[in-house]
Amino acid sequence: MKDNALHSGLIFIGALLLFLPMLGTVHLFDWDELNFAEAAREMLLTGNFSYVQIDFKPFFEKPPLFFWMQSLSMSIFGVNEFAARLPNAICGAFTLVVVYNIGRRWFDNTLARWWVLTYLGALLPVMYFKTGIIDPWFNLFIFLGIYYGARFTSKFQERKKRVVILSGFFMALALLVKGPVGFLIFGLSALVYYLVKRFYGFPKIPQILLFLAVFLSVGGSWFLYHFISGTPEVIFEFIRVQQELFSTGVAGHAQPFYYHFVVLLIGCFPISIFAIPSMGKKRLDTYEREHFHLWMKIMFWVVLILFSVVKTKIVHYSSLTYFPLTFLAALTLYRLEKKKAKLPKALAILGIVTAFLVSIAFSVLPWLEVIADSIDWSNVDMFTTAQFTQEIEWPLYTRFIGAAYFLFSAVFLFGLAAGKINLARYQLTTGLVFTMIVLLVITPKAERYFQNSAIEFYKRAAEDGAYLIPIGMKSYGYLFYGEKSGPSIKPQGMSEEQWLLTGEIDKNAYFVSRNKRIEELLNSYSELELVDERGGYALYLRKAKP
Repeated sequence: MKDNALHSGLIFIGALLLFLPMLGTVHLFDWDELNFAEAAREMLLTGNFSYVQIDFKPFFEKPPLFFWMQSLSMSIFGVNEFAARLPNAICGAFTLVVVYNIGRRWFDNTLARWWVLTYLGALLPVMYFKTGIIDPWFNLFIFLGIYYGARFTSKFQERKKRVVILSGFFMALALLVKGPVGFLIFGLSALVYYLVKRFYGFPKIPQILLFLAVFLSVGGSWFLYHFISGTPEVIFEFIRVQQELFSTGVAGHAQPFYYHFVVLLIGCFPISIFAIPSMGKKRLDTYEREHFHLWMKIMFWVVLILFSVVKTKIVHYSSLTYFPLTFLAALTLYRLEKKKAKLPKALAILGIVTAFLVSIAFSVLPWLEVIADSIDWSNVDMFTTAQFTQEIEWPLYTRFIGAAYFLFSAVFLFGLAAGKINLARYQLTTGLVFTMIVLLVITPKAERYFQNSAIEFYKRAAEDGAYLIPIGMKSYGYLFYGEKSGPSIKPQGMSEEQWLLTGEIDKNAYFVSRNKRIEELLNSYSELELVDERGGYALYLRKAKP
């Protein structure tokens, strides 16, 4: 017990040492990071913590729990990038402790260590703990809810009230973080499990009622509050938006069915390759281990298929699969080590091809400075041209990171195919090193191509204490970095944009657009003055009349 506590403490501290450095050195990214951080900022400004708002208007997509975490962090560390991302860095530390202890409980220390290492060995699982998006906590709560469900359904039927209560409690927290989709995943996973088991060990009515009592009393507390306080429209609108997100492609994110399969294969390399042998039915040495293995496979396929069916597809929608995917990868490596077996050659070849694609993806931008002169930019729209022809100096070594990663991966994968299982540790450690270089070195420079100029314009407006609004582009950055302090007091019947462009304003107003609209806007609004243009964005000023 003491050793387990010590190992858990070391993992937690080690994870923080990985996830905390340079957490606030890169601007928050549009849309999701800035959307969530702005909601937390407005909670602090208005003192309204009962529901989420953006631009000081109700935002019905999300419940408030994650924004409470962010607003608490901001109240301690200030309204900044570090505070917005800190909750997820802490979540990352808890996540690694959780998978270690679960792996140790159902298997042994060896599997537990493999599981931690596989979670750290790929880009996307690590990257998410250095962001300010909502999914890491959401995923952790769902995983814990399903995990206690797996314990409830085990052969020895650990049907203590505590297990039922914990499953309902964590599913309730998932509901308060992001909404009912977590319960849908839980329900679908349970349904598939009981279909496979022909409903053997199905819970009794008192157990179902206990689960629902905990789930509804905790998860329904926010909903009940609004009904009691006379604001049920918040809940009705929230439900409507959830239905829309599930049934329609929203915000330009309607992607093909196979989208998440590709995301996981490339974004979670090499664990996506290592997990494949454990996808099928495997005979493990105890029934309990086979039972847990079954639950992880069910969870993986339920999440992947569910979010492949829904029309709105965003990279992080499949991030819940990281839990079962890393477990399946750990199980493969664990079995190879125990049996002194080899990684199938076909998988080694697939892994090498995938490593090549990954290396290309992270070599493009560092080489852009070199190859920009050879590109015919006349065939590219002026906004994209302005973005990618900026003079951004890349350290020489960054140009060869992708190639080095590919070479290391090829060597390690060939070695695994030859039965040298220890090379898997080197492969996963290399993946972690590569991920940290991407996050700490490449991402800050890459951000300058895409949004840095716009955010600097937003900051300039904030420094001048002026009004600010983007024209012809969606952004939450102007609210957060422009430090908007409250709803605009505009004439009735006029949009905020129209009022700032043509109405009577009591202080200067700044506008930001993409560069391809400069001529159009200057011709349409004679009081606009172009004051800056860079990185594909243009900054305009309309001065208030004395």
